[in-house]
Amino acid sequence: MVAETYKPVAPQWKQRQEAAGAPSTNRNINDIYWRKRDGWITTGPNAQLGVDGKPLTAQSDTKRRLGWEPLIQYSFTDRVSDKTGQHDTIEITQDRLNTPDKFYWFFVNGGAHLFPIEQIVAYHWHITPPFGLPKTVFPQLDEYDVPLPHYCPACAPGAPIKNAPGEVVQHMVVQHQMNLQQIRILEDQTNGFLDKPVGAAGLAIRRKVAVIERDASERIATPVRQEPSLPICNECGNLIEGTDGFAKARHNKTYHKPAEEMVPGGEEG
Repeated sequence: MVAETYKPVAPQWKQRQEAAGAPSTNRNINDIYWRKRDGWITTGPNAQLGVDGKPLTAQSDTKRRLGWEPLIQYSFTDRVSDKTGQHDTIEITQDRLNTPDKFYWFFVNGGAHLFPIEQIVAYHWHITPPFGLPKTVFPQLDEYDVPLPHYCPACAPGAPIKNAPGEVVQHMVVQHQMNLQQIRILEDQTNGFLDKPVGAAGLAIRRKVAVIERDASERIATPVRQEPSLPICNECGNLIEGTDGFAKARHNKTYHKPAEEMVPGGEEG
């Protein structure tokens, strides 16, 4: 069960926070999780209170003033501080807070139900929850209709999914440098980008797209030269000089005179 992996909130922390004005003995100023005003969960400076009852860091005081809510109870790790004997909160390097893994301890501590549905969909967790967790970790999914996954037919299987056809189109224009005509053809072939590439089929589609792109590039780089058509006389095979409407008449008068105009011996009169 997922619940068995949850780490309990350190009771000492809760006792200290509930004791109004009690001095804090835990000087850990690592990062913690925060809930922004729009409900999204993120990381930020520790909001622990000092002996004066104020946050230990000016940054956390600013976050509070902006309406952010500190979620310290979901921020503890399994590491114990040598100085305080208490569990440390998340740390930027050890807990990879600059990577998609930054929410590990938030899930471990049972905070999955706090994520807004918009954040779940934006991270595509409604399709594949992180850390191998089942979708049931998000009770929010029972309350909302979430978008179907859309796939880029020019990517290999396993590539990140998209939430809407428009996201796929933008991705194909930017990443694959495809034009709209090429994109519409692939959209029709993949049921509006809903068909998931599987195995070799996905790779074959990518190769086909590459051929289309290469051919298009060659046509642009080396346009076909159109040679001008030359007027040739069908009777004598000579070139008809001139391009105006009288060129054929002048040619006939010079090379195809009537017999009565010719003098004996082949000389002209």
